[in-house]
Amino acid sequence: MNEHFMHLDALKNVQSRCLLYPSAGTDWETPLMAFHPWIESFWFVDTSHKDSAKLKRLCDSVALIETSALEGRRINGNPTAVKICRFQCSLGSKQFDVHLCRGKGYDTFRLAFKDCGKGMSVFFHRGDSLGEGGSAFRWLDRRRLNDVLQCLEPGGLIVSDGSLAIPQLAVFNDSSESGESAFRAAKPFERFGRAFSCVGYLNKRNGPTLVWKVN
Repeated sequence: MNEHFMHLDALKNVQSRCLLYPSAGTDWETPLMAFHPWIESFWFVDTSHKDSAKLKRLCDSVALIETSALEGRRINGNPTAVKICRFQCSLGSKQFDVHLCRGKGYDTFRLAFKDCGKGMSVFFHRGDSLGEGGSAFRWLDRRRLNDVLQCLEPGGLIVSDGSLAIPQLAVFNDSSESGESAFRAAKPFERFGRAFSCVGYLNKRNGPTLVWKVN
């Protein structure tokens, strides 16, 4: 049984060609392999420093371009910063940037995307929880999903295993269902005026990881 499947035109008309993955840890391989044909700028965020050695094992070439920081304030007014290492990488003939970000996922989302009006083509989130080791941040629950959708361009993708998500996205969270079976059973729905339809699946984390196109 295949571990992944995605309609070839899933990202046919996207413009920003950015992927954001908050609370990523070092779960870089699947998003890089699945989306590098379309994505030009990957943003992986975690609160701890991640060595680039794994990135060098995954890609054909990796070169550090710059280190920088985004500075701002949290909603409560406290100062915050996100440290970023930007690498230029390649897989086959495709070149793309990988930003390894050290900081809070929501700070990165606000400072790098929302506050400056930058759009994204893919929002990737999985393997998260409320317990120890998880972010406890409900990215795809009803309170925060609308924030994500404001930055997700029409026709963009939300990739989720249902972690901390609304019920429609969390049907198969923590289940033993195969990706193919979950994909076939996934039902389209609407939320915040946007239409969601399942267009594929990737390998499992906390259950099957489904790919949702959002128009």
